[in-house]
Amino acid sequence: MCAKQIIIDGAHASLFDDFIDYKRGLGYGYTKQTLEEIRQFSRFISQFPLDERVLTEKIVDAYREPRPGESTITRNKRASLTRQFALFLESCGIACYVPPERREKEERGFVPRIVTEEEMARVLQYADSRPFLTRSPKTNMVYSMLLRMLWCCGLRIGEALSLTMGDVDLDEGLLTIRKAKHNQSRIVPMSDSLTEYAHGYVRDMGLFRENPESPFYPNRSGRKYNRMPVSQRVKAMMLEAGVSDGGSGTLRTHSLRHSYAVRVLKKMQEEGMDVYCSLPLLAAYLGHSDIKSTEYYLRLIGDEHTAIIDAMAECDASIFPEVN
Repeated sequence: MCAKQIIIDGAHASLFDDFIDYKRGLGYGYTKQTLEEIRQFSRFISQFPLDERVLTEKIVDAYREPRPGESTITRNKRASLTRQFALFLESCGIACYVPPERREKEERGFVPRIVTEEEMARVLQYADSRPFLTRSPKTNMVYSMLLRMLWCCGLRIGEALSLTMGDVDLDEGLLTIRKAKHNQSRIVPMSDSLTEYAHGYVRDMGLFRENPESPFYPNRSGRKYNRMPVSQRVKAMMLEAGVSDGGSGTLRTHSLRHSYAVRVLKKMQEEGMDVYCSLPLLAAYLGHSDIKSTEYYLRLIGDEHTAIIDAMAECDASIFPEVN
C-alpha cells in the first residue's frame, strides 16, 4: 500500500508499471527505495528522444556511466535494473537493446568524507535557524532531531526513519532498532543530552507516547518518510552549511555514520581502552555482523590514524618481534 505512493512519472510509465507488477508477481517485494530507483530511471530516459525500441544502447550506456563518488555496489544495482527491464521488454515482444550481463568487482577503495565536530556544529546551527515552511511548519524540528540522532548514535538513515514511538524509550534513553540490515535488531543507548533534546522534540511535535506504532519522524501526512529524498535533503543541508567534498561526491548522509565510528574509536583509544577490545564493541553498537564490516568504516585521518597506530605498536611488536 505504501509502495504505491511512488508514481512512475517519466518516460514509458505504463511499461514500467507493468514491469513492477510482473516482478511482484514473481515474489519480489520491491520496496519504496527500489521503486524510487525505477522512477529515476524513467525520468532519465525522458532526456532522450523517444524511440520505438524504448531502450537503446546509447540510453543504457549513459545510465550505467560511473558517477562521482559512487560505490561499485550502487553502480551494479543500476546496471542490473537496466538489464532486468530490457529482458522484460524483450519477453513482451518489444524490440530493445539488452545489455550483456556484467558485474563489476566490488572495491573497497572508496574513502568517505569524515565530518569534523566543528563542521557538524555549523550544520546543526544551520538546521536550527532555517525559516519555517508554512505548508509544513514541523519539518525543521524533524531534521534538527534527525541530524542530532545520526551524529550522536551512528544510525543508518533508514534505521532512524523507521523508528516508532514505541522504539524510543525516553525514560531509559534507549533506541530499539528492529530488523535492520541483515534482519538484525539491537539496542542503542542515547547520551543524556540527546535524550533531553528528544523529550523536547516529542513535546514540541505533539507526538503521543501512547501510540507506539506511530512514526517518531512523521511527515506531513503523519506517515514514515521516504529515505531517498531525506538523504538528499540532509546532504544539501550539509553543503549549504559549508561542509564540502570538493565535488568528489564523497559527502553523503552516510558520512555521519563514518564520522561517528571514527570519533568513537578515537575516544576509546584516548581513554586507554585496548583497540582489539573496542572494535567488537563498536561493531555491536553499529549493528555489524563482524569486525571486518566495522573496519571498513574506520577510514581515519590525520592525528587519529597516528594515535591508533602508536597505541597498537607495542602489541604488534610482541606479535612480530624484530629480528636482528
